[in-house]
Amino acid sequence: MISRFFEKHFFRYIKGQSGIAALMGAVITVVVLGTVALNFWVESKHKHAGSALTRTSTNAFFIAESGIRYVEGCLIKDPTNTSCWCNQGGSSCSTWATVPDITTPIPISGGAFTVAFSAKSASSVRAASIGTFNMAERIIAKTVSMAGGCAFTTHSVSACTSINILNNAETDASTGLVPCELPLVESIPEFDASCPNATYPNFNFATHVTAGELNQFKFCKLVIDGSDSFTISSNKTIEIENNLILKNQSSIKIRNNAKVVFKARGFIKVKNNADFDVNDSTNKDGALTLHSNGLFKLDNTGKINQVHGLNQTPIIGVEDVLVLAGTNATTENSTVFVGGIIANDDILVKNNNDSYGALFGDNVTLKNNSNLVYGSLAGSEAEGYGQCQGGAGGEQLPPDYSG
Repeated sequence: MISRFFEKHFFRYIKGQSGIAALMGAVITVVVLGTVALNFWVESKHKHAGSALTRTSTNAFFIAESGIRYVEGCLIKDPTNTSCWCNQGGSSCSTWATVPDITTPIPISGGAFTVAFSAKSASSVRAASIGTFNMAERIIAKTVSMAGGCAFTTHSVSACTSINILNNAETDASTGLVPCELPLVESIPEFDASCPNATYPNFNFATHVTAGELNQFKFCKLVIDGSDSFTISSNKTIEIENNLILKNQSSIKIRNNAKVVFKARGFIKVKNNADFDVNDSTNKDGALTLHSNGLFKLDNTGKINQVHGLNQTPIIGVEDVLVLAGTNATTENSTVFVGGIIANDDILVKNNNDSYGALFGDNVTLKNNSNLVYGSLAGSEAEGYGQCQGGAGGEQLPPDYSG
């Protein structure tokens, strides 16, 4: 009897304990899964917030740029427009020495800008545009001058500090030192420093080119090599967080009269018989802007905008290409360049380079059998042409076609 009683109640107790253990296991599983889900949610919120912060800061930058354009539009292009702030409250856009600040924010694209003025005179003012978007704030400052004018229209070579033509190099037009306000070229703001990722991947020809056309316009790094050539046939801005490299007989073609802007926060290099091919016999109104925060270099038989009719006057296509280099610009070693180059630091043209257009930098040197044929319209059809004034000019950055 005792044995049966013990057996009956002992095993019932054991079975009860198994149920409790199973219940506790289920509870622990729920807690673990909930913790994992919570961590995933928190991390995704942080990443989303970081992406939103970058986008917000970029928007504020472009709104500040719009403030500069608005000021130039009223002071230079349309000073009699009664809707301009400087023609209200008894002021006049024609009297620059007393131009009032823009203290009431002017709304644009979901944000707003204000502008403060200093160093006022009868022919120039210093404008500081403050762009705000959500909680972000960015500032662009520029001296606006009545004299204005593009340095390219005056000389084949314009420089702030020095010009040197050495060792059988030559140009067929005048050169000259001009008043400058450095930097000549504005810096490109950050796109996405955490790349490569889904939004800013590294270029892959198989993924990012469809039927010969580029289908992606934001990259961490864009390297085109050998047979990896493609066409761009509509207005686009290509954003590159790091470098743009075109090499080894690769080619980018601009067609269908497209206006195309490459903005690279690193350097831009075109080398080893690679080329940017802008326009053709039937499409002649396209344009290309190459804008970098770092070095621009054309090397080893690379070509940019080499077109038929280089010996004609005016040179065909010289107006279609503009290079904006955040540091130095170099064209060397049997290369061909047709267009305009503006660099914050030094421009070096050497070793049998043939250039057609105009140059503007802090210091400019031509040497070793290089040749520059002057084209006064250099870069005039490309976005960012306003920066060829004596300082960062009318357009602080090329417009954004990435939308």
